[in-house]
Amino acid sequence: MGERHERDVRLERNRREERRERHGRRGELREEELHMFKSKIPLFLGDCKPDEYINWELMVDKILSPFDLHGRKLVRLVTLEFYRYAMVWWNQVLEEIRSDKRGPCEGWRDLKCLMRERFVPSSYIWDLHVKLQRLHQGPYSVEEYHKEVEMDLLRVQIKESEEATMTRFLHGLTREIQDIEPKLNELVHQAIKVEMQLRRRSAFRKTSIKCFKCIRKGRIASQCPNRRVMIVKDDGEIESESSEGEGTTSNEFESFSDGSHYEGTCLWLGGL
Repeated sequence: MGERHERDVRLERNRREERRERHGRRGELREEELHMFKSKIPLFLGDCKPDEYINWELMVDKILSPFDLHGRKLVRLVTLEFYRYAMVWWNQVLEEIRSDKRGPCEGWRDLKCLMRERFVPSSYIWDLHVKLQRLHQGPYSVEEYHKEVEMDLLRVQIKESEEATMTRFLHGLTREIQDIEPKLNELVHQAIKVEMQLRRRSAFRKTSIKCFKCIRKGRIASQCPNRRVMIVKDDGEIESESSEGEGTTSNEFESFSDGSHYEGTCLWLGGL
């Protein structure tokens, strides 16, 4: 009993050491990830330029996406890159949180709300909405115009369906490009053309089928109305016999030695 107890104690000690080593390795990896994450966060100076803040926010969103970081620790890591006025403003926010004048900032989403409230005036968002409604291609290329639509949608944080974005995009294209979009009658003609192509393909597949009873194309043996026996001679010539003529026919029964029988069309290969 004493030896067994001592062995169990050693095993438990070894398990604890292994868990401690694994935990230490995970901690080192986590520190490496956090260091890499921190080195990528761009500085934020707090300049009162809404475009600069929104571009900074979009960049941080992209950096955060591969990392599994949440909560207040993430807030601390991001705010470490605040300088000048941004650092002064954040210290004021922390003081208000400590004095219960403001709710806690629990994560990146809360931090974004606080920063948009301070650095993105409501008039800027309103102007973006108006710009989106009036946005046209103008002197830009189609690619430049498309990128501008996408950027404005991101800035104003609008999530709309693909159909709505497509309608918005088409509405802003130049008249010459809009006119190229097919009208209803053109769509009808295009649909008819596709339908005819499908029918031709179906007809081609049908004519490639050959009935082994009558050697005709376009149908299979089970659909063949001709109940005749086809005889292939040695020279390759095909001779058919009526079901009412001599020889084995489809209406006759062929008996086998075991008492079973066969009914149907016969194909006889042999010399005559």
